[in-house]
Amino acid sequence: MQLSSDNPADSDDHRKAHVQSFLVALNDAWLEKNYSELYAYFSKDCVLLTPSGSDTLAGVDAMVDSYRQFGELAAIHDFSILNIETFTRSDLAVAHLTYEIDYEIGGERHLEQGMEVYVLSVTGNYHQVVWRTQKSLPDPDYEDT
Repeated sequence: MQLSSDNPADSDDHRKAHVQSFLVALNDAWLEKNYSELYAYFSKDCVLLTPSGSDTLAGVDAMVDSYRQFGELAAIHDFSILNIETFTRSDLAVAHLTYEIDYEIGGERHLEQGMEVYVLSVTGNYHQVVWRTQKSLPDPDYEDT
């Protein structure tokens, strides 16, 4: 997906801000159920390591379908991005996006915190996700005694 820029020789902070804007827009698209827009965010040969860590999905169709399946299965009451930490290199960006989600599936309500990890290819101001994974984070209110 193309991001506009006033300066083609962006500073690292500017590049990080572009990646963060890209990820916010990506999440807005699936939350608004604009699944066809997601194709612009992912490379055609992207890979998803599933939250279990035991399976992978390959290709943009599988990636978009993963968002569609969750969106059709769950009633999402709230989704908040808590933080985006970004690391940029010449043609690569890695981002850790932490979030909180309140959703309902099959009559059961869930409040979870998690982390998405993205690897993006970067060509100028053009970004695409090439790899993604997701994991649940421990409940912040849980105290290990």
